[in-house]
Parts: sequence; structure tokens; C-alpha cells
Amino acid sequence: MSVLLVDMTSPGITVRPIESMGGWHEINEVFYDEVRVPRDCLLGPLDEGWGVIGSGLTLERIGIPRYARAQRVVERLCDHVRATGRAGEPDVRQKLADLRVRCEAAKLLAYRAISLVAAGANPAAEASTARIHATLLEQAVGHVGLEILGASGRLGSPADQHAPLHGLVKQQWVHNIPATIGAGTLEIQKNIVAQTALGLPRSR
Repeated sequence: MSVLLVDMTSPGITVRPIESMGGWHEINEVFYDEVRVPRDCLLGPLDEGWGVIGSGLTLERIGIPRYARAQRVVERLCDHVRATGRAGEPDVRQKLADLRVRCEAAKLLAYRAISLVAAGANPAAEASTARIHATLLEQAVGHVGLEILGASGRLGSPADQHAPLHGLVKQQWVHNIPATIGAGTLEIQKNIVAQTALGLPRSR
């Protein structure tokens, strides 16, 4: 298998957006009908495309600071409970403290994988571990945010000045429904960790 860089304006390419329930799309169906690509568009060595793809996916999994996006929502939730007099509620404090600790752990896992890249190593297991933790964290932030805000947390958009947190929690929850699918599903990430870090056999 080899990897080719394809000009998306080439004749025969059709892109069909896959809409999400949030009203935007990040994923597309791409159809190739008799598309011809020049040989000089080869990316990496011939017949070594799997290594090229694997390296790209590893870097993708640690290249987006998901923990930072989640931490931003947690900080805004903390500001909200202070302003509304709920900061003293034990259940609210426990949930926000748990999320804050998980944000810090997610950051350190990402830093660990990045440090290995800088050292010239292949952080396959570390990148997948960081990805697993970060995506589950993002989903947890959305769920906890809705639990704290209640029904009003489902209102608004970032431009709505009257919605709680300007709709930030709703946006976090909806956007992260597919978080454990992109760049390799959660199950794939766990398999990578099992095989490369724990030495377990491939699942069948």
C-alpha cells in the first residue's frame, strides 16, 4: 500500500458532507470515479504507506489539545457556580474537582507523548492513551455541565447572551458525541495500547 497526495479539485472526485446532530459537519464521504493521480504525488516510500498513515495518526492523536478545550469549560462552570452561590454544594464541588484533576492528567499524558516525539521515539501507545483519556474527559465535561446547569444547559449558542455560559455547555455536549470515533475509535485506541504497551495478542 502506498500513500498519494490527491488534488481535491481533480476530475472524478465527489465530496458528500455527513451532517451531525449539532448542525455542522466535520466528516465527509469521498467518492473517486476514474481519478488519475501523477506518480510524483507519492508521499513517503513506495509500498510503505501503512507506516506513513500510522505515523500521521499517532501525531494527530496528540496534536489537538482537547484537554485545553475541556479545561476552558470547567473553568467557566466554576465561575458559574461561584456566581450562583452553588460553590458550597458537596456534589457540585466533587464533580468539578474530579474534572479539574482529569484535565491536568490529560495534559500530562499529552506532554509525555510529545516528549517522546521530540526524542525521536514512536509514541504509539502513549498517543493512544492520551487520546483515550482526552476524549472521555471531553464527554464527561459535557455531561457534568448539563447536570449542574439542568434543563437550561440545553439552551442557546455561543452567540446567545442570555443562555447559561452563552450555550458553551450545550456546544461541548453536542460536539463531543462523536469524540470517541474520530482519528480511530476508542476500541482501536485500546487495542493499540494492549498490543504495543502490554504485549497482548491482536483481537479477532
